Amino acid sequence: MKRIIEFFKGHRIIANLTLMLIVAIMLFIGLNCWLHTYTRHDQATTVPSIKGITIEEADEILTRLNLRYEIIDSIHNDRKTPGIILEQIPAPESKIKEGRIVYITINAKTPRLIKVPNLINTSVRQAEAQLKSLGFRNVAIEYKNSPYKDLVLSIEYKGKEVSAGEKIPIADRIVIIVGSGTTSDETDASIGDSLRSEGNIIEQITDMFFQ
Repeated sequence: MKRIIEFFKGHRIIANLTLMLIVAIMLFIGLNCWLHTYTRHDQATTVPSIKGITIEEADEILTRLNLRYEIIDSIHNDRKTPGIILEQIPAPESKIKEGRIVYITINAKTPRLIKVPNLINTSVRQAEAQLKSLGFRNVAIEYKNSPYKDLVLSIEYKGKEVSAGEKIPIADRIVIIVGSGTTSDETDASIGDSLRSEGNIIEQITDMFFQ
């Protein structure tokens, strides 16, 4: 030991390098231990399945596992019980650290309402595409007598005309009333021509049998 001390006294550079190496090793060990504790390296929690249960039930389960939750979205599904959880992130059986957040989507108790845009005098294709882009999926088209073919005359919901800006449940049926390109007079004339044509055919058949 005495010889080692005397050696380092005689070789200052080697002594300083050795001391720096010892300090670096100690810092590395200390930092590694701190990171291990800070990140809870080995303390992973298995995410439970909380789909199909209420927020209150999920809160009790997640609190017991030292996990938190956050509602990020709500959608309305008529086939599911209102208020239950429909989706979760991370998925069940995933491994996460304690204290982390589970993001959930719930089934809204009432359907989401969407404002109807001003679609009057637009083309039926444009109106249908715009309604579907807003989330409406049950869109019907009905034609009425009008000289303006394929032009939107009105929007109806449950048999009543809807004004621009009114809110409608996104899952309900909405009807686009579109011009047929004909007027009522033209339609009556067309029906009359058809009846006259059928009458002529019947008359010709009758003459053939009774001549």
